[in-house]
Amino acid sequence: MALFKADDKGMPGKCAAGATAVLDATKRLAGRHAAPDVLDNPRPGSAMDAMLHTIRKETTAILNGGAGIDLGKTVEDMLGIIKSMEGQLSHVLDINSLLERDLDNAKDRIVSLRGERDKLQAAVARLEDEMPLRRELQMGIDQLLEERNEAELRLRGMKRSQEQSAAVLAELRGRVAELEGERKELIDEIQFLETRLGTILEKNKVLEERAAGLEQAAAEGKARVKDLECDLQLALEEKFKAAKALKDAQQSMMEFQERLRDTREPGSRPGPGDVADG
Repeated sequence: MALFKADDKGMPGKCAAGATAVLDATKRLAGRHAAPDVLDNPRPGSAMDAMLHTIRKETTAILNGGAGIDLGKTVEDMLGIIKSMEGQLSHVLDINSLLERDLDNAKDRIVSLRGERDKLQAAVARLEDEMPLRRELQMGIDQLLEERNEAELRLRGMKRSQEQSAAVLAELRGRVAELEGERKELIDEIQFLETRLGTILEKNKVLEERAAGLEQAAAEGKARVKDLECDLQLALEEKFKAAKALKDAQQSMMEFQERLRDTREPGSRPGPGDVADG
């Protein structure tokens, strides 16, 4: 590997040629089962992208003079990358083989399904040919079933109506008997009420006469009460005047006694005659 060291002066052409040969070999190996645009424009983030990026970086450095690069290590790295790519390509080939086998099975399945489809189409065509007759028969059967169902419904309705009518008739007969009994009771009660009404009318006439007398007495009582109220008002006024006069007399008496005491000498007590005179 000393032939490819970067410090071998005078052999830059061999270094560049070796690096170019490695890159061409890598592309040929990868190009066996990959499209050219995959090598020239690999999918970003893929393992192929990383490998080709590394190879291109190293090759570009070599072609630019190879200064500071260990060509031996670089070639070993490239060979390792190539071996890894061969392993990945082998894995891809295995997957491709499985896919081809699945594709063959799918093709066989498609052929089988097409045969079944043809059989089904033929059966459908036969059924379509028989369909008008089947449809007519089915329509006739449906019509007969519908008529039978309608007849059954009518019979059930008539039976139900008959049962309901019988029940209603029995109920009406019972109700008529009850009403006859109630009518007789009402007639008796009406006769009793008519008799009672006559008695009440007679009593009412007497009460009306009494009410008229009471109304007249009430009117006279009201007039008497009004007269008594007037007399009471006059009596109250006279009482008020008398009370006022009595109060004035008492006030005059007190003033007179006061003047009488003032005319007496100090220390003297009034005698019986004085009190009587007062």
